[in-house]
Amino acid sequence: MLMGAVFLASLAMLVFYVLSGASTVDASSLQRDRSLLAQAVSEAKREMNRDQQTIAVNDEAVTRIRDGDLTWIEAHISSRMRQLFGHDRTYVLGSDDQPIYAMENGETVAAVRFDEIAGTVGPLVRRLRAQMDIGRYRTSNAVADIGTVGTLPAIIGVSAILRSGDPTERETDRAPLIVSTRSIDTKLLDGIGMEYMIPNIAFSPSDDHSPARASLELRTSRGKQIGFITWEQRRPGRRLMNETAPVMGGVFVLIVLLIAVLSERLRRSGSRLEASESHANHIAFHDSLTGLANRSQFHTSLNAMLDAWQADGRGFGLLCLDLDRFKEINDTLGHPAGDDLIRQVARRFQSVIGPRDLLARLSGDEFAILTPEISTIDALASRLIAVTNERFDLGGSPAWISVSIGGVPIADPALTGTEILRRADLALYQAKAMGRARSFIFDATLDALAREKRLLEVDLREALETGQGLSLAYQPLFGADLATIVGAEALIRWRHAERGNVSPADFIPIAEERGLVAALGEWVIREACRTLHEIDIPWIAVNVSPIQLKTAGFAAKAMAILE
Repeated sequence: MLMGAVFLASLAMLVFYVLSGASTVDASSLQRDRSLLAQAVSEAKREMNRDQQTIAVNDEAVTRIRDGDLTWIEAHISSRMRQLFGHDRTYVLGSDDQPIYAMENGETVAAVRFDEIAGTVGPLVRRLRAQMDIGRYRTSNAVADIGTVGTLPAIIGVSAILRSGDPTERETDRAPLIVSTRSIDTKLLDGIGMEYMIPNIAFSPSDDHSPARASLELRTSRGKQIGFITWEQRRPGRRLMNETAPVMGGVFVLIVLLIAVLSERLRRSGSRLEASESHANHIAFHDSLTGLANRSQFHTSLNAMLDAWQADGRGFGLLCLDLDRFKEINDTLGHPAGDDLIRQVARRFQSVIGPRDLLARLSGDEFAILTPEISTIDALASRLIAVTNERFDLGGSPAWISVSIGGVPIADPALTGTEILRRADLALYQAKAMGRARSFIFDATLDALAREKRLLEVDLREALETGQGLSLAYQPLFGADLATIVGAEALIRWRHAERGNVSPADFIPIAEERGLVAALGEWVIREACRTLHEIDIPWIAVNVSPIQLKTAGFAAKAMAILE
């Protein structure tokens, strides 16, 4: 009797232990999934605003919208939001918060269609206006939330369209706005599921309380319920319990051993769950090829350093790095060699940065470094160039590349992350223009030069459209007798209405860089042919840019003009 009571008591304790352990593991798994999904929704809202800010901080956009240029808005705002970022709907609101343009699912529609979602978007617009009215635009010129668009849940973002440059100089009183949405549909949820390793994610307008599925309630920032994200609930504890159930029917002499075995297995199951969560978090913030911080972690760290700078006044530095001739390695040795090269480059970069520096891989051959040592970014850039110039061994094949670096010392707490990255891009572009394998540290003259080039580009486009100001000068070529003109060379000239004569050395590189050289070259050929038809001269030579020669259809267009 006593033995039976001991056996039953031991068995009851064993059952209780297994059930309690399984329940704890299942609860931990469920909490982990809910935490990751909440994080994913928050990241989707932040990504919505980052997407919008890529387009919204734009001097030309402010001017075009105020001019009511709907064609420009469609080509440069709505199409990009759709094609680059997959936004379903894009609306542009004027300074009076009334719609002036609307795009839905890739099609331009009447602006009044915005009224269908005005009730949902209105609180976001008012919140953004309130932030900007109290001077918070320097750190927050965009807001995002979740809501219902039509009958579907969606991420909704609103961003102010501002001029670039020093944020304190932006026109923020009644800036125009971009409103865009991205449906919380199967594509978005499948992407979240793959990234965070959560199976069979779906959206449901209500919680069906299915025992096989877990749910996360979605509410707007104002507390309104939108619906639920549901997914197949993983139950590692229950699965383990089911596997061990037959063992619990064993004899009493094995109970002690069984308890020890189950205890160890539960411990390992919990460890695997913790490792899985750690691995998921690592994947979310690290590059899979190199193990470095990824773009998301980089932006998080940049914002954190900006917050710290505003708190304690300590500046920091940013270096943006772009590998030179990396495409050549991929094309000649193949993508596996390219991946190997990226890993080797990452190790070399890590060998020269400081212990407090953050090295991130932003994309294919682009890296970035955040360093608290603002005074040493020049020296750090030199070390990075030096280690990159050394020979690489790619599976027995030698290879040489270089790196171009753009640096920004951040000593102004008024700068935003977007402005810092814009300055770094300008500095990187200047380094490449100087011949690659170089570094360039941003200064105010570089910003002025970029604005000047932009103005010159706009004027050159107008000159090409109207033909005003452009002309050809002809350099005669003489025969052996030095008296007979046997031909001539056509040289393009541009007389600007305000600048006067603009040197070809100034505007031709801009034409090549901004995609205008083909149109400029065709204009030269056409004008030279017209002159040849009007005067008695055997031939006229024209200069053709190598970029124009590579343009598809160049030969056919040239022949059509000649004919």
